[in-house]
This record gives sequence, C-alpha cells and structure tokens, in this order.
Amino acid sequence: MDSNRFLKSSRSNNRATVYCDALASGALPPLPPPFLSGEDRPVMAAKLNPFRTAHGIEGRADGDSVFIAVPRGVRGAEFQEAIVNFQQYLAATPRGITWNVDLSDVETIDLPLAGELYILQENLRERHGVLNLMGVRRSACTPSLLERMHRRFHMSVVEG
Repeated sequence: MDSNRFLKSSRSNNRATVYCDALASGALPPLPPPFLSGEDRPVMAAKLNPFRTAHGIEGRADGDSVFIAVPRGVRGAEFQEAIVNFQQYLAATPRGITWNVDLSDVETIDLPLAGELYILQENLRERHGVLNLMGVRRSACTPSLLERMHRRFHMSVVEG
C-alpha cells in the first residue's frame, strides 16, 4: 500500500487502526506525527503497546509512563533506529508523559548513544515530557561523558 492510497483510505473512522496494521506489515513507511488527530492517539498507543525493535529494545506504556529496556550491546546507530519507532509511539502518547529508559544491561555508553538519548530528551521536552535514565553503570562510560550526562539528564548511576 503506498502512502497516497493509504491517505485516501484513512479518511474512514479507523485510520489509526489501518495505519498501525500497514506499519506492522512493513507496507508503509512511518508518517509524521501531524498525521494523527487527538482521537487517533488512544488507538495508536494501544496498537503500539508493547513494542520490541530488531535489536531487542523493548518498551511498554503504563499510565503516564513509558518504560524502555535497552539490552547489552546496543550502540548509538541501533538506538537511533529504535528512536524512529519511538517517534511514532511518542506521537501516540499524551503530552507530559515520563519515559524511563533502563540502561542497566548496557555495557558501553558511547558518545553516539548519549547523543541519541539527548535527541529523544529534546523531542520529549517539546511535548512537556521527561526522560529518566535508570541504572547507568559508572563503568559503562568515560568519566567525562558521565559528567556531561549528569548535567543533561535525570539519571541514576550504579556501580559496576
């Protein structure tokens, strides 16, 4: 299904459901968030919850929070790919939502991964949301990167 044909068929009452089904089947690239109306968001959130990316990044919505678990070995480029999926999810969630990202399994936080987290934080901030980084291992990043992350993020640091 191409985008033009989808947009014509989406004028029905079920456009969020049609969109999610087309997205899940890979038949349609993601559309920008302005496509969604307020009435579409609950349907989108229900359809996209829970999610799992090709690299094993998992997420679920629970009330006013989104919980994301990032497994070992995830790098900045992989997280960037996941952010594309998260943007669809972000558009489907209410303003002011809190995103909790569990990084306790991540052995190395490099500059690209920290940069992708910063981009996600800025996108959330535009929607009056909050990004919390949980379980950041002190040994996972250099001391200077850890210091910069402390200044930019709400985060909990653990030894190890």
